[in-house]
Amino acid sequence: MPQPRPRLQVLIDDSPPPQPLEILQDGTADEVRAAVGKALAVGSPGSGFVFGTSHSVAVGTPYDNFMAMIDGFEKVRDRVGQS
Repeated sequence: MPQPRPRLQVLIDDSPPPQPLEILQDGTADEVRAAVGKALAVGSPGSGFVFGTSHSVAVGTPYDNFMAMIDGFEKVRDRVGQS
């Protein structure tokens, strides 16, 4: 019997605005970190989660917000799923 193919899931945030991309571009560093925590909490259970901005970083994204996204990921990644 063939092995089942890995499942591909795309996390789409259907919450009201601001959406994660808007937060990355226009939010504060703290808002970016909070959005990162939410994305990891929702998307990572079961493993196989790929974290990123999509295929590129949007033009005009503040450097400090991009670095806050990376910082938020590094602070949360090892705690997610350990409950």
